[in-house]
Amino acid sequence: MSELILVTLQPRRLQVKPGEELNASIEVQNHGRVVDSYSVEVLGLNAEWYQLPDANVSLFPGDSEAVRLTFRPPAGSAAVANSYDFTIRVSSSVAPAEVTNLNGSLEVEPSYGHHLNIRPEKITGVVGSYIFGIANTGNAELVFDLEGSDPEGFCRFTFQPFPPAVAPGEYAEVAVTVKPSRRPFLEPPRTYDLTIVAAPRQTTERPTFHAQLDALPWARKWYFPAALVMLAVLAVIIYTGLWVAVERDNFTYLRGEQWDDVTISEQLRHGLIYSFDFDLKPRAAADKSLLPINLRGDVTWPASDEAPPTMAIILRDPFGNCWRPKLVDRSEVPFQFRMKESSRCDSINYRQLLVNKTNPDVLTPAEYISGDPLVWYCVRDVAGDPRVKFLSGTQLQTPSNDTDSKANWLGEDDQHWTIYIVNPHPSTEWPEVKIKLKATSENGGQKKDKYYTLSALEATPPKSVSPSLQCFWDNETDIPEGGRMEHGVVYTKTLEVTQRPAGTGSEFSGAPDTTHPKCFQEEDESTISSAPGNWLCGDVTWEVEESDSGKITANNVFIILRISEGEGGKAKCWSRFEAQTSTDSEGTPFEFNLKRGRPCQQELTTPEQNLWNLMNWTTFIPSRYQGVQPLVKFCAHENGQTLFGRSSAIPRMYEESWDQNNTLGMTLYIMNPSSFVEPPRVTVKLKGDKNWKIELKDLPNPALGDTPLVSPGSCPAIGER
Repeated sequence: MSELILVTLQPRRLQVKPGEELNASIEVQNHGRVVDSYSVEVLGLNAEWYQLPDANVSLFPGDSEAVRLTFRPPAGSAAVANSYDFTIRVSSSVAPAEVTNLNGSLEVEPSYGHHLNIRPEKITGVVGSYIFGIANTGNAELVFDLEGSDPEGFCRFTFQPFPPAVAPGEYAEVAVTVKPSRRPFLEPPRTYDLTIVAAPRQTTERPTFHAQLDALPWARKWYFPAALVMLAVLAVIIYTGLWVAVERDNFTYLRGEQWDDVTISEQLRHGLIYSFDFDLKPRAAADKSLLPINLRGDVTWPASDEAPPTMAIILRDPFGNCWRPKLVDRSEVPFQFRMKESSRCDSINYRQLLVNKTNPDVLTPAEYISGDPLVWYCVRDVAGDPRVKFLSGTQLQTPSNDTDSKANWLGEDDQHWTIYIVNPHPSTEWPEVKIKLKATSENGGQKKDKYYTLSALEATPPKSVSPSLQCFWDNETDIPEGGRMEHGVVYTKTLEVTQRPAGTGSEFSGAPDTTHPKCFQEEDESTISSAPGNWLCGDVTWEVEESDSGKITANNVFIILRISEGEGGKAKCWSRFEAQTSTDSEGTPFEFNLKRGRPCQQELTTPEQNLWNLMNWTTFIPSRYQGVQPLVKFCAHENGQTLFGRSSAIPRMYEESWDQNNTLGMTLYIMNPSSFVEPPRVTVKLKGDKNWKIELKDLPNPALGDTPLVSPGSCPAIGER
């Protein structure tokens, strides 16, 4: 911008409507010292939008002169509503390098105009399809809200596109579809008077257009008898051809489902479990490696007021795999078992389907009148109290159990499948139940499988088996003996490991050689380790009690297992919280995988909050150990209490003390981490794996040792580590 030329524009705000004029004044002032002539130009605008009559101005030094500038954007859609930037350039004729530019903006205001039409105005048909034309004659975009109606309200209007937006100077068409909800069944057509309102959102106008739709009737009078006759004949022809070509082997002509000839009837009583064996045999020339994708069955029984509403169906294959129970009611369609959905029989939660609930207060395992039990239950006392035991809530306690091993099923001539039927309702009559089975095709449904046939559905020889067993622990001990587990004391027991006699797993009665989960897990001979074995199972129980102060018993205890096999090796640790469980129940047994332990320092400091459980929060000093060296020692403050981290509540440990503990063998540490509740009377139960037996032993010296604090100054200062 030149300092010798001053340019101003009045008015500063320029607004004009299309087709109207706006006068502005450009004032040019000579700030130079010589007489000069100036040329005035407008840049950036369409030349047809403005007039500049005097484009040259001559001025003496210090003089100024105003030049008139008239804006006149064209009417219609040519000048779109917008803000247009332009530049006024004034240049000297004496010194061409002296130029002054002044930027301005011209706002063209919107001007709305449109032309609308609808075509055709009348249509005869099932659906009315119209074209609504919109021409935008203004200079700004128009968006239309379209509404359609008829006096009776029986027509549904759709607009595509909706809402239509039309640019300035453009033409758009909207497809209007009118579908009447009521058409005459027979002639004549019904006339609907239609009204369409197209209201632009930018204005207050609501132009209205009218059209008509003559809705055709559904049919003429003679259509119906002729159509019915033709449909009936066609249906018979198609159905007959379909039945002969596809369904003759699976259905009767009237689509009665055909089954393999294996129907059997039994009167089902609650508290008894009925099992039936059957064979899946390949048809002639079938590939014996193929298996049906589905097994389909149907269970029926007479209807009466006392009849059970449902029956439970369980399927087992020759290899010890089962399918989850299906509850079938009288009105249901036949059930399906998909072959790919099986699981090990002992891994399925049967809930209380296999329990005798005749007396709700004394639940006992249901008896099998034939076949072998699907699962065994731990009972309180096999001889005197056959009630089942429970885990947490109402979950029945079932030991890990595989009653039918694969070896028992793979005889060359004896590969039976078994179907179990259970009446789960104790307060009903005992109906006669009929069951039918067949193998179905890959897609399921009602069709028989073309490769396999099902035969020999029959009850196994009658017998009465009650799947009850007495589950035992290797050891059961109160800690502390006869007293309560006080906060601030680490109670300790040593574990003695002895090898079980060959061929035994645990003490039990009335069941195969099985016991608690994990601890009876089968191990490959190559993976059976030396003592202390592969698994350690346990349970910790105590009753909830009220103290004089009203505080309840602790909610959990903290357990640590430490194993050190000799000097020079890092001891390994396992830890867990065990929640409170009543001593009358079996609790929720826990397992330690003895092949996956971690170094004690890593186990008890990940997360660091684990160290809180080794503290006495009444005195703020570490808990004292009963008869063994401490797991770790802590740093002492000058006042004799524990030194804590500056920004946390984690006690500072003495790193070297992890390797100073030379306690050998297996040691169990158990402690009450809460100082605000009544100490519990804790019972600890332990069990080794299939090969090794675990026993808890008292320490030679059960007295409490020294507080595991090192002297002040023994630990490095914070920031030196």
